[in-house]
Amino acid sequence: MFFTVEGCNGAGKSFFIDYLVDFLEKKELSVFRTKEPSSKFNNLDENIVGIELFFKLIKDRDYHIHNEILPALQEKRIVVCDRYIESTLVYQRLDGLSLQKIWSYNKNFPIPDLCFFIDTPDKLIKERLLKRNYLTRFEDDFYRNAEKRYYEEAISFLQKRGFKYFRVLNFSLDNTKEIEELIISYLTIGKDYRI
Repeated sequence: MFFTVEGCNGAGKSFFIDYLVDFLEKKELSVFRTKEPSSKFNNLDENIVGIELFFKLIKDRDYHIHNEILPALQEKRIVVCDRYIESTLVYQRLDGLSLQKIWSYNKNFPIPDLCFFIDTPDKLIKERLLKRNYLTRFEDDFYRNAEKRYYEEAISFLQKRGFKYFRVLNFSLDNTKEIEELIISYLTIGKDYRI
Protein backbone atom coordinates (compact mmCIF):
# COMPACT_ATOMS: atom_id res chain seq x y z
CA MET A 1 0.00 0.00 0.00
CA PHE A 2 1.39 3.39 -1.03
CA PHE A 3 0.09 6.45 0.86
CA THR A 4 1.20 10.02 0.27
CA VAL A 5 0.56 13.10 2.39
CA GLU A 6 0.29 16.53 0.82
CA GLY A 7 -0.54 20.03 1.97
CA CYS A 8 0.67 23.59 1.99
CA ASN A 9 3.81 24.49 3.92
CA GLY A 10 2.80 24.76 7.58
CA ALA A 11 -0.38 22.69 7.15
CA GLY A 12 0.71 20.04 9.67
CA LYS A 13 1.85 17.22 7.37
CA SER A 14 4.62 16.04 9.70
CA PHE A 15 2.23 15.93 12.66
CA PHE A 16 -0.28 13.93 10.60
CA ILE A 17 2.41 11.55 9.33
CA ASP A 18 3.61 10.93 12.90
CA TYR A 19 0.03 10.00 13.80
CA LEU A 20 -0.52 7.85 10.68
CA VAL A 21 2.72 5.88 11.06
CA ASP A 22 2.04 5.34 14.78
CA PHE A 23 -1.51 4.15 14.04
CA LEU A 24 -0.31 1.67 11.40
CA GLU A 25 2.54 0.36 13.56
CA LYS A 26 0.13 -0.19 16.48
CA LYS A 27 -1.79 -2.44 14.08
CA GLU A 28 1.49 -4.39 13.76
CA LEU A 29 1.95 -3.38 10.14
CA SER A 30 5.38 -2.81 8.62
CA VAL A 31 5.71 0.84 7.60
CA PHE A 32 8.33 2.59 5.49
CA ARG A 33 8.27 6.34 6.17
CA THR A 34 9.92 8.50 3.56
CA LYS A 35 9.79 11.96 2.01
CA GLU A 36 10.41 13.91 -1.14
CA PRO A 37 12.81 15.25 -1.98
CA SER A 38 14.53 12.11 -0.72
CA SER A 39 17.45 11.96 1.70
CA LYS A 40 19.76 11.68 -1.34
CA PHE A 41 18.65 15.08 -2.67
CA ASN A 42 21.09 17.91 -2.09
CA ASN A 43 19.80 21.40 -2.70
CA LEU A 44 21.92 23.57 -0.47
CA ASP A 45 22.03 26.25 -3.17
CA GLU A 46 18.69 28.08 -3.14
CA ASN A 47 19.81 29.88 -6.29
CA ILE A 48 19.05 26.73 -8.27
CA VAL A 49 15.50 27.38 -9.48
CA GLY A 50 13.23 26.82 -12.43
CA ILE A 51 14.05 24.12 -14.94
CA GLU A 52 17.41 23.26 -13.35
CA LEU A 53 15.76 22.55 -9.98
CA PHE A 54 12.93 20.68 -11.71
CA PHE A 55 15.29 18.24 -13.42
CA LYS A 56 17.16 17.66 -10.15
CA LEU A 57 13.83 16.83 -8.49
CA ILE A 58 12.80 14.45 -11.30
CA LYS A 59 16.15 12.66 -11.09
CA ASP A 60 15.70 12.39 -7.32
CA ARG A 61 12.14 11.04 -7.69
CA ASP A 62 13.28 8.41 -10.16
CA TYR A 63 16.01 7.31 -7.74
CA HIS A 64 13.59 7.38 -4.80
CA ILE A 65 10.93 5.30 -6.57
CA HIS A 66 13.30 2.63 -7.86
CA ASN A 67 15.65 2.35 -4.89
CA GLU A 68 13.38 2.97 -1.90
CA ILE A 69 9.62 3.01 -2.58
CA LEU A 70 9.27 0.05 -4.97
CA PRO A 71 11.58 -2.20 -2.91
CA ALA A 72 9.55 -1.39 0.23
CA LEU A 73 6.30 -2.17 -1.59
CA GLN A 74 7.76 -5.45 -2.86
CA GLU A 75 8.51 -6.32 0.77
CA LYS A 76 4.76 -5.76 1.48
CA ARG A 77 5.49 -2.70 3.62
CA ILE A 78 3.11 0.24 3.77
CA VAL A 79 4.84 3.27 2.30
CA VAL A 80 3.97 6.67 3.77
CA CYS A 81 5.57 9.45 1.73
CA ASP A 82 5.67 13.11 2.77
CA ARG A 83 5.08 14.94 -0.55
CA TYR A 84 5.02 13.48 -4.05
CA ILE A 85 3.84 14.52 -7.51
CA GLU A 86 1.33 17.10 -6.23
CA SER A 87 4.12 19.12 -4.64
CA THR A 88 5.99 19.19 -7.92
CA LEU A 89 2.85 20.34 -9.73
CA VAL A 90 2.53 23.16 -7.18
CA TYR A 91 6.04 24.37 -6.42
CA GLN A 92 7.53 24.03 -9.89
CA ARG A 93 4.54 25.97 -11.26
CA LEU A 94 5.38 28.65 -8.69
CA ASP A 95 8.86 28.51 -10.22
CA GLY A 96 7.47 29.28 -13.68
CA LEU A 97 7.02 25.85 -15.32
CA SER A 98 3.75 24.85 -16.98
CA LEU A 99 1.51 22.16 -15.53
CA GLN A 100 1.70 20.17 -18.78
CA LYS A 101 5.52 20.22 -18.85
CA ILE A 102 5.71 19.12 -15.21
CA TRP A 103 3.18 16.34 -15.81
CA SER A 104 5.00 15.09 -18.92
CA TYR A 105 7.97 14.13 -16.71
CA ASN A 106 5.83 12.67 -13.90
CA LYS A 107 3.09 10.73 -15.71
CA ASN A 108 4.96 7.42 -15.68
CA PHE A 109 5.67 7.37 -11.95
CA PRO A 110 3.48 5.07 -9.79
CA ILE A 111 0.09 6.35 -8.67
CA PRO A 112 -0.32 6.11 -4.88
CA ASP A 113 -3.17 4.05 -3.48
CA LEU A 114 -4.37 7.10 -1.55
CA CYS A 115 -3.23 10.65 -0.88
CA PHE A 116 -4.18 12.45 2.32
CA PHE A 117 -4.48 16.19 1.68
CA ILE A 118 -4.01 18.18 4.90
CA ASP A 119 -6.32 21.18 4.59
CA THR A 120 -5.58 23.78 7.26
CA PRO A 121 -6.97 27.33 7.58
CA ASP A 122 -4.66 30.02 6.18
CA LYS A 123 -4.57 31.88 9.50
CA LEU A 124 -3.23 28.81 11.33
CA ILE A 125 -0.67 28.15 8.59
CA LYS A 126 0.61 31.72 8.84
CA GLU A 127 0.90 31.42 12.66
CA ARG A 128 2.93 28.21 12.29
CA LEU A 129 5.24 29.66 9.66
CA LEU A 130 5.93 32.72 11.81
CA LYS A 131 7.28 30.39 14.54
CA ARG A 132 9.91 28.89 12.21
CA ASN A 133 13.50 30.05 12.45
CA TYR A 134 13.94 29.95 8.69
CA LEU A 135 11.50 30.17 5.78
CA THR A 136 12.20 28.86 2.30
CA ARG A 137 11.41 31.10 -0.63
CA PHE A 138 8.17 29.11 -1.15
CA GLU A 139 6.99 30.02 2.35
CA ASP A 140 6.97 33.79 1.93
CA ASP A 141 3.70 35.67 1.32
CA PHE A 142 4.26 36.07 -2.43
CA TYR A 143 4.25 32.30 -3.05
CA ARG A 144 1.81 31.35 -0.30
CA ASN A 145 -0.99 33.31 -1.97
CA ALA A 146 -0.89 30.97 -4.99
CA GLU A 147 0.11 27.77 -3.17
CA LYS A 148 -3.37 26.67 -2.01
CA ARG A 149 -4.96 27.47 -5.39
CA TYR A 150 -2.28 25.46 -7.19
CA TYR A 151 -2.86 22.53 -4.83
CA GLU A 152 -6.58 22.55 -5.64
CA GLU A 153 -5.76 22.64 -9.36
CA ALA A 154 -3.21 19.82 -8.99
CA ILE A 155 -5.70 17.63 -7.12
CA SER A 156 -8.39 18.19 -9.75
CA PHE A 157 -5.88 17.49 -12.53
CA LEU A 158 -4.61 14.28 -10.92
CA GLN A 159 -8.05 12.94 -10.00
CA LYS A 160 -8.80 12.87 -13.72
CA ARG A 161 -5.74 10.65 -14.06
CA GLY A 162 -6.69 8.08 -11.42
CA PHE A 163 -5.32 9.61 -8.20
CA LYS A 164 -7.49 9.16 -5.08
CA TYR A 165 -7.71 11.70 -2.27
CA PHE A 166 -8.98 12.06 1.26
CA ARG A 167 -9.16 15.62 2.54
CA VAL A 168 -8.18 15.95 6.21
CA LEU A 169 -9.72 19.17 7.52
CA ASN A 170 -7.80 20.96 10.27
CA PHE A 171 -6.26 17.75 11.68
CA SER A 172 -5.94 17.25 15.43
CA LEU A 173 -5.70 14.17 17.61
CA ASP A 174 -9.31 14.85 18.65
CA ASN A 175 -10.71 14.04 15.20
CA THR A 176 -9.07 10.75 14.20
CA LYS A 177 -12.06 8.36 14.26
CA GLU A 178 -13.09 8.92 10.63
CA ILE A 179 -9.47 8.70 9.46
CA GLU A 180 -8.89 5.43 11.34
CA GLU A 181 -12.09 3.93 9.91
CA LEU A 182 -11.00 5.01 6.44
CA ILE A 183 -7.55 3.47 6.81
CA ILE A 184 -8.90 0.18 8.16
CA SER A 185 -11.53 -0.15 5.43
CA TYR A 186 -9.06 0.93 2.77
CA LEU A 187 -6.51 -1.64 3.90
CA THR A 188 -9.08 -4.42 4.13
CA ILE A 189 -11.39 -3.83 1.17
CA GLY A 190 -9.71 -1.09 -0.86
CA LYS A 191 -12.57 1.41 -0.73
CA ASP A 192 -12.36 4.31 -3.14
CA TYR A 193 -12.41 7.57 -1.18
CA ARG A 194 -12.21 10.91 -2.90
CA ILE A 195 -12.35 14.55 -1.86
